[in-house]
Amino acid sequence: MKKQLLYSLTLIALMLVNFSFAQQNRTSSNPAPAKQLNKHGVNSPKKGTQAVITTTTSTCMSINLPAPATWSLVNYGTGTPIFADGFVNGPNIYGDREKAMYFDVSATANTMITQVYVGFDHAYSATPTKTVAVKFYDGTSLSPGAALGSGTLSMGTIMTDVSNNQYSLIIFPTPILLPASKRFFASVDISGLQWTSTVKDSLSIISNTDNQTIPSAAWEKWSTNTWYNMGSTSSWTLDISLLIHPFLHKLQSPLRLQLQVIQFVQDKALLITQQVQQVRVLTIGIMRQ
Repeated sequence: MKKQLLYSLTLIALMLVNFSFAQQNRTSSNPAPAKQLNKHGVNSPKKGTQAVITTTTSTCMSINLPAPATWSLVNYGTGTPIFADGFVNGPNIYGDREKAMYFDVSATANTMITQVYVGFDHAYSATPTKTVAVKFYDGTSLSPGAALGSGTLSMGTIMTDVSNNQYSLIIFPTPILLPASKRFFASVDISGLQWTSTVKDSLSIISNTDNQTIPSAAWEKWSTNTWYNMGSTSSWTLDISLLIHPFLHKLQSPLRLQLQVIQFVQDKALLITQQVQQVRVLTIGIMRQ
């Protein structure tokens, strides 16, 4: 069913500083509360950019990390007041089960996923032992297909990461192999969380703003277990990308792979320590009708 938008805005400093293979200082963003502005009936022109590869070496690659400077980072909420019905990219009253990003790396030589960053916000659960899975699916058919692999995070870990303005990180000791097409989906499974009248597990995956990724790279699995592109009129009509950042690598010996991943992340840390950006972080409410 079709959804409509409500808008709100806040300005924060995003410090991109020194992250390491040891899972420390993975700087992300943590927006503050903001006012709502009515955005009903606004028809914006469809202009934007696709998900892009932003950092590569001869053997390693991360996707959309750091987030492209052209992106305005947002949290989408649903209901009035904002977040009353939960989060567009998290648990909500509609019982959405997963939120995913589509990637096509067929132009590269990389063949496996070694780790993944996810930019969360608004993380809270009264039961911090609840878990959130990050899953990977074959994307050969351009919609989520066979499962490729997964990892899990506890809500307690995510809550700590958000409090520290860090990305949440999962490292795969056994890398996840890409399909032959090198098209895949990275999904956050929120089915273990609840948004009811009595239990409200709060979690939002940060995204860019509507129209900044066309066509939308974001997908969602409804309570019916059916997948929808989030840009479709059946879903939220949002052309966006989520802050889900896979790290890819070429297939090679395990020891050489480990050393090269460490060097890749160290080299990337040197680049990121030099960057301090002022970014507009929007909090946007959406009402599903």
